[in-house]
Amino acid sequence: MHPNIVKTSLFSSQALSIKKSDIHRFGVFTNEFLSEGDVIEESPLLYLPSEEVQETTASSHLYSFSHEYMILGFGHAAMYNHTNDGGNINYYIDDYNECMVFYAIKDIEPGSELTLDYGVGDTF
Repeated sequence: MHPNIVKTSLFSSQALSIKKSDIHRFGVFTNEFLSEGDVIEESPLLYLPSEEVQETTASSHLYSFSHEYMILGFGHAAMYNHTNDGGNINYYIDDYNECMVFYAIKDIEPGSELTLDYGVGDTF
């Protein structure tokens, strides 16, 4: 086991589902009410050198981390769609446990798509 990882499991809300999105292809939706601040998911991550992924198909599903690295998030991380209105979720990087922690930034009604503003995220 990696010496930094202290968690024995990562959280993922059972209220999440993947459905057809009006924004782009498929998206992540909640089946339950989420309150501002609720943790939605802790997604394992993998750091990838930016120079190796910049021109790949996968790059559209990666998160910018620095000039040197991009992040591939597992779980639902690659399925959260972008919105220009600030979205209803955000995330931060938990380096200690090597995961992305997604959380609600406002109250979210059941049936809503969970969205990020790709330009606002990266709260590490």
